[in-house]
Amino acid sequence: MKKFLFLFLISIFIIMIQSAVFARISIMGTSLDLVFVYIICFSLIRDSVESVIVALFTGVIKDSLFPGLFGLNTLIYILIAYLVGFIQRRIYKDSIMIPSFFTFILTYIKGFIYIFFFHIMSYKFNIREYALGIILLEAIYNSIVSILIYKLVLKFDSLRILKHHWKF
Repeated sequence: MKKFLFLFLISIFIIMIQSAVFARISIMGTSLDLVFVYIICFSLIRDSVESVIVALFTGVIKDSLFPGLFGLNTLIYILIAYLVGFIQRRIYKDSIMIPSFFTFILTYIKGFIYIFFFHIMSYKFNIREYALGIILLEAIYNSIVSILIYKLVLKFDSLRILKHHWKF
């Protein structure tokens, strides 16, 4: 229970920083998605079950706080958390470039999922400008910040409270 509470509080803190700081900072029309970066870094370190739980919780909260298609962030976060949690057992994670690389690629995947759903919902926007401008800038911002977030998640991972196994 302590582990769940700890992850809950960290997730709430990340969402608060996202909504209070990074949602208001826009560089060339693009802002950092700190919650997404946190989920990727967390999934690179922890197993897929914990990653999906954190992704589900943070996705629902973010969908509740930010406008858009409700549930889309949750769906994307869960898919990304499961994918990264599945892959993380098979990769070398000690390089600081790994979280940056994964974050860059997965930000593009997230962007194209948004394009797909926006197209289905008949939202009008310039796909080329979105794919080559906004997604690229967000991928760069996210991958740079992922280095710091990854180091912080590694420090959290070394805490004794996270060493306990889930009891369902």
